[in-house]
Amino acid sequence: MADIIEIKPNKKKSKENKYGPKFKPEFQDMLLEHMSKGFSYETFAKKIGTCRQSLYYWEKSIPGWLDTKRKAFEACQYRWEEIGLELCNNPTVWMFQMKARFGWRDVQVVEQSVQINETEKERSVEEIKSRYNEIINERVRALASGPKDNLPE
Repeated sequence: MADIIEIKPNKKKSKENKYGPKFKPEFQDMLLEHMSKGFSYETFAKKIGTCRQSLYYWEKSIPGWLDTKRKAFEACQYRWEEIGLELCNNPTVWMFQMKARFGWRDVQVVEQSVQINETEKERSVEEIKSRYNEIINERVRALASGPKDNLPE
């Protein structure tokens, strides 16, 4: 007699469970509180016992999570601006945080000036007019003499 083979269903974790605990609605308030203290989005994963991939997955699959993330980023930036006002005696660390977290940049102003005296300006204009007339005359002669192959570059 033939052996009977029993097929058991594959017990893979669902995508919701793949990276850690399932999403809970209270995570939204917890994220806002976490980031309003100045902590990063990614460290919230540690706080709730999951990993970053869960947070990124929830952005795509949980209605409202991405909006909560955006609000939390605003709260985080607000907190870091408060910290900057409190730390006016040593702004270096604060400036680094603002650049790294919120895209702040140093503004670089480049000024350039050129001085041309009147005789150089007049000579330059005359040289340009002269060269322009030469080019026009060459092209007129070339057109009058024959096919377009003779046009100067």
